[in-house]
Amino acid sequence: MNFLFNLVKYCYPRRYRTFINIPSDKLREWSPHNYLKYLEEFSNQGIIKRGDKYSVGRFSKSIKPNWPFKDSKEAILCDNRSPDTLEDTIKLSYRPEEFKELLKEAGSERTTAIETVKRLYEGVKKG
Repeated sequence: MNFLFNLVKYCYPRRYRTFINIPSDKLREWSPHNYLKYLEEFSNQGIIKRGDKYSVGRFSKSIKPNWPFKDSKEAILCDNRSPDTLEDTIKLSYRPEEFKELLKEAGSERTTAIETVKRLYEGVKKG
């Protein structure tokens, strides 16, 4: 999820380009050991289309996202800036109780959902 979050966040301001070049060091920053696996999975699922040109030191990896980008008026923002992390985005988007229910609906066990919410919202007042 974190890798996909960072990928979408990187692509959003570049969304009108035919293909988006992403440097390997950026991909490794998001996932040092699994970025190629994730790109392959997203390609197989139709989330992205991978470009066929890549050359070490000359061309970055290129992708074309197949993502339903929202209008910037619907963006999730904190102080007029996009959140830095997936965790921050979740906290801005959902109250703890809502997120716990989403986790349970997605198949998480009740205790796992409770622990995840505690860890994510620790220090955040409910309301």
